[in-house]
Amino acid sequence: MLRWIAIAALGFGLAGPACASGVTITTADGYGRLLFTGEHPVASEAAGVLVLRFAKRPPFTADAIMHGLAGYISDGHAGPDGKTFRFALAIPVWLHQTSAGNRFAIDLVPASYPGTPPSLPPPAPPPQAKPLDISTLPVLKIRAGAYAHFTRLVFAFHAPIAYSVFPGDGRITIHFDAKLRPDFKALEAVAPPWVKEAGWHVDSTGTVIDFNTLSQSGYHDFRDGQNVVLDILAPRTDAQSYDPPGAKVGRAQADIRWLRPDLAHGSESNAAQQAAVLSAAAAVDGKLAQASALPVPSPRPHRTVLAATPDGAVPVAASASAATLRFPASAAMAAFVSGRNAWIVLSPAKPLPVAFLRKGLGDFSSDVAVSSQNGVSIVRIALRTHEEMRVRSEGATNVVQIAPHFVSASDARPLTITRDIDTPDVAALRVGLPGAQSAVQLGDPASGGSLTVVPAAPGRVLGQVHRYVDFAALPSAAGLVLRPFADDLEVESSGDHVRIARPGGLRLTAAEIPAVMSPVALTALKDGPTYINFADWS
Repeated sequence: MLRWIAIAALGFGLAGPACASGVTITTADGYGRLLFTGEHPVASEAAGVLVLRFAKRPPFTADAIMHGLAGYISDGHAGPDGKTFRFALAIPVWLHQTSAGNRFAIDLVPASYPGTPPSLPPPAPPPQAKPLDISTLPVLKIRAGAYAHFTRLVFAFHAPIAYSVFPGDGRITIHFDAKLRPDFKALEAVAPPWVKEAGWHVDSTGTVIDFNTLSQSGYHDFRDGQNVVLDILAPRTDAQSYDPPGAKVGRAQADIRWLRPDLAHGSESNAAQQAAVLSAAAAVDGKLAQASALPVPSPRPHRTVLAATPDGAVPVAASASAATLRFPASAAMAAFVSGRNAWIVLSPAKPLPVAFLRKGLGDFSSDVAVSSQNGVSIVRIALRTHEEMRVRSEGATNVVQIAPHFVSASDARPLTITRDIDTPDVAALRVGLPGAQSAVQLGDPASGGSLTVVPAAPGRVLGQVHRYVDFAALPSAAGLVLRPFADDLEVESSGDHVRIARPGGLRLTAAEIPAVMSPVALTALKDGPTYINFADWS
């Protein structure tokens, strides 16, 4: 006791902050302030006890807070899970909480303190980028040539540059991962057919060049040494008549793609080729758009994005307040937010153009990654700030909205998690989930662990986390999302229900309804008011 009295006496004389990993403590201004960066606890005070509850085990101990607030706290300890701290207050205080950006402050204010402690200052605005001087950019020479069945554009480089081609109806765009100043003099002098006006601009990652073309044209792009070659085909050119001169590929390897799949001469092979290109686009995880001007593997995987992908994702709106994406209603879906990542899981897999998603989401995301596994497509959107998700059905599409908050309540029905009474001998839980598909395992960068995700038909949501000994059910805008705490957790889908169990049974509290009251148990035990023994009746 004498030790705590001595510490308390010294505590009021602290002049500077006490720092521990993840928290800074100050008492020099007449009140005690706990300043957290990133994750912050939920604080409450009652009957002279201060309680801090963290979402995960913090990097500091209860002793660090006791020593920093010695004049305010007389004793304290952490709970068994290391995430709940309880402190006995040495003096009466009231709590004042404030936040700014990713910083959170909890103030222990004595009754004698005049007024209210100041709030945290707003975060400093990001430094303004210096305006780009276009005249200082390196010049990109463009050569043009006209052939019988196609127009050739050659982009001359001194080193390999990563690039992507984005075709549309009557338009084709090529993106180079370097900031350059295109020189169109040769193009204007030749005035090649099937290529009209050209425009360009510089974005945050490189240079974008747009060409107007005929909507019936196809195209082929490849590397010729360090140069990039883009051939625009004459409308309805037969693939057998296109033999790219000077290229290091022969006619059999010339991968012709069409700006509109419905105009690919009605050929099943061309339609299959377009589907293959879209499938290849879905396999690219978006890293190419961030590549620097370094040599890239050859041949380069092509990413083809259409202005309206028939069965992909199309961001239809991205404003300062919300982003909206549309997906085909034929796909089951799981949608949720974990930390600073928004996840969308589609079953079966759909071709999803990464660059188009990234552009449509705008400032809502810092990166977008698309992958596929076991017949499902997985979209991970790295959010710049905390956002919420909502899913609704509109005819043949499912609409996913991302926003900081939603004013109106969702009309989706809440998910219910109940005990599975059909297996009285093995404790298990059952979730009503229409259209439930097979469970998918995901790695969660927010927690460093894994997630078990069950895509389903939209219309059911889980508004808050449900914690059990063996797992936690996380909030979701569609589908079911579980964070397993046991390695042998079993998640089985059966159309409209999901069963959650372990080989030896879940660790649950005793059932409120005796297990013998379940229909299966009544039949097995031949007992109860609903059982009729026809053998005895005979």
